[in-house]
Amino acid sequence: MIPSGEDFETGLRALFTAAEAAGLPSIDVESCDLHTKLGGYPGRGHRMANCCRVMRKLMNAAHGDTKVSPGELKRDTAHLIIRYKLPRPTVC
Repeated sequence: MIPSGEDFETGLRALFTAAEAAGLPSIDVESCDLHTKLGGYPGRGHRMANCCRVMRKLMNAAHGDTKVSPGELKRDTAHLIIRYKLPRPTVC
């Protein structure tokens, strides 16, 4: 199965929920781990660019989320790592 943008968002929010329940102050998510967990990566027709876009969409710099990938990534890659602060802000 190749995940959709909605699948990536749902999967990422599930990671937040589990980490919050464990009492963690933050969670580091790497794009290759998220995509592999949801399916379709590695492989032909993967959606890594979509995965990275969703990860960036849910990143909230004002809340303290940061990119912790080594070096400067010039494109969407399996090595994008974002540290999301927990608990997540409430969405209105």
